[in-house]
Amino acid sequence: MKKPDKTAFYVTLNLIIIPSILFYVFVCPFLVTHLSPLVLVFGILGVAYTLIVLCITSFKDPGSIPKQNPDPKIEELLKQDSEERKINPYPYAIGRETLPKLEIKVKNFIVKSAYCTTCHLYRPPRSSHCSECDACINSFDHHCPWVGNCVGLRNYKYFVQFVYSAAFMALYICTFCIVEIVLLVGDSETLLEATLKSPFSPILALYTFFMFFSVAGLACYHQYLICFGRTTNEEIKDTFRHSRSPFDRGFLMNCMYICFPPSWPKLGPPTTPTTKDLELGLGKKLRLKHLPPSSSNDDSEER
Repeated sequence: MKKPDKTAFYVTLNLIIIPSILFYVFVCPFLVTHLSPLVLVFGILGVAYTLIVLCITSFKDPGSIPKQNPDPKIEELLKQDSEERKINPYPYAIGRETLPKLEIKVKNFIVKSAYCTTCHLYRPPRSSHCSECDACINSFDHHCPWVGNCVGLRNYKYFVQFVYSAAFMALYICTFCIVEIVLLVGDSETLLEATLKSPFSPILALYTFFMFFSVAGLACYHQYLICFGRTTNEEIKDTFRHSRSPFDRGFLMNCMYICFPPSWPKLGPPTTPTTKDLELGLGKKLRLKHLPPSSSNDDSEER
């Protein structure tokens, strides 16, 4: 897995840190005097927590699957197939596949697993190849440039926490900036005088107002996905348009699964994979290497 571009991640850090510092320096002193020191304390703790889960999301392995050693028989088949495409591309234009998809049973639903020619493996259910990270990601949700990483099996929990905490802190800062203006106006000052006395309050209130609605919309979208046991990738591709997702455990259990997921071990380097006979539909039967097939229980997508 190559290191993804972190440029937008550092932009995200600045979008959080700079307004927070302005809030602490220019708004909080007045609120501490007229309301309570807890305004500053909770503000610092909230931003600190948001930055922590952001960094964990960005630097934690999202669930990358190690690339396997190429199987010479498969590589030879792909090479021959590539030559056939140049001569007669018509069969491929109507959906012919070089390698068949594995059919894996999850509950009572058949999930098809495609072969990744880059990582040389059959992807587990819900996995997808990310071109930005150059790796197949287990339970792939999406690649988020704002956190500078893929969001998948091992860091989705922290991504959701970051989105919710960022929305909460935007609302928190916006609310107390408005409170300061109201208190200043209440001290027999006009709105214009209050704004001139504390110019950062209306600026921060306006900034965090728009930030809240943009991030809160994302939070609501992911809450919807969690409720129905889906990922962003599955929702965009409309994978379960005509059926319920086999990974849906029910509203309460879906939320519990995200909040308290199992401790997934990090996958190690390539090992000798298992073998299985696959009918290729080309009049040949080859011994193909692939990842060990997933079990048919609820957690089959994680292996």
